[in-house]
This record gives sequence, structure tokens and C-alpha cells, in this order.
Amino acid sequence: TPEEFLPEDLTCSNPMIRKRHRNHLAAALAAIERMLDLRETHKGREGRLDWLILPELSVHPRDVKAHLVPFARAHKTIILAGLTYESLFAGAPLVNSAIWVIPVWSREHGLQIRTRRQGKQHLSPAEQALHRDALISGALGVQGFRQCQWLVGYEWSIREQDQPLWLTASVCYDATDLSLVADLRHLSDVFA
Repeated sequence: TPEEFLPEDLTCSNPMIRKRHRNHLAAALAAIERMLDLRETHKGREGRLDWLILPELSVHPRDVKAHLVPFARAHKTIILAGLTYESLFAGAPLVNSAIWVIPVWSREHGLQIRTRRQGKQHLSPAEQALHRDALISGALGVQGFRQCQWLVGYEWSIREQDQPLWLTASVCYDATDLSLVADLRHLSDVFA
């Protein structure tokens, strides 16, 4: 909730908030697993989910390995999850980003899980205000950070001649960057 993003703890690392967020994430993933079990009773997809998208600022970075990676491994699903604010470098401003959790299969190594950060360059008005306030007070504010744009190949078919479906995404206001959308038009099949 917006009340949980306090200026003194934008990372949502307060133990009480962390506990509530962690429990909520675990309950949400368990609900999705129950939905997949229900789908099995009439459709049969071996518990598979193609792509799970979790909202902006919804997952604490410390919950990625504990919750998202095991879920992606168990269901062989690609996950795109909005992370809570995080400072990527000591003393640097916080960033708003998402994480791709991508299961990849190879004969040599079996099932591997890769993670990639999708940054957010364009700040919302509320984030711009946090940035300005931080400049005045000397606190860690929020800054734009999109080091690259990821294109994730989704192997939707077992036939070798079928090309992967190319997925890409933006966080919040980055979706309004018309030059980004135009650049991706011929490179991606799905833009979230």
C-alpha cells in the first residue's frame, strides 16, 4: 500500500513490513499453484504456466531467491516481477526496477534459472518529488535507471523450426517512451 512507502524506508525493509510482504507473496504464489491444480483437472498442462507478471514494487529483492526462483523452477515459468526500491550501489540513489526470472533448459546443464534486471528510466511524478526532496535533504532519493532493454525468447514449441516468441517489458512510465516502443516494434512479439 502507498502508506508502506515511507520516506525513511522506501526499500520496505522494516521487519514488520517485510514480514507482511513476504507472507503476502507466499500466499499469492500458493493461490496461483492452487489455480494451476484446478486447471489440471480439466485442461492438463502439467502444472505449467507460461508467464507470470507481478506488479511494480511488489516483491522485495531478498524474496527473489526464496520465492520466485523455486516457483519458476517448479512450474517452468518465466516471471517478471516489480521489485521494491533498491540501491544497486553503495551510497547511490534507489531505483525502481523489475526482475526477469527465466528458466532455461540445456542438455549439458539441465534446468537453469537466469535472472535479469529490467530498469525504469522515466520516474513517475511521485518519484520525481522523492528525487527532488532527496537533493534538498541529502538523503537517498530515487533515480531513473534502465541500463538495457531485455528481449526474452520464449520457446513455445518443441519443433526446432519454430522460432521463439520474443517477450519484452517496461516498468510503469517507461511504457510511455514512444521511441522505446518504436524501437521494439520489429524486435518483440509481446510487450508487457
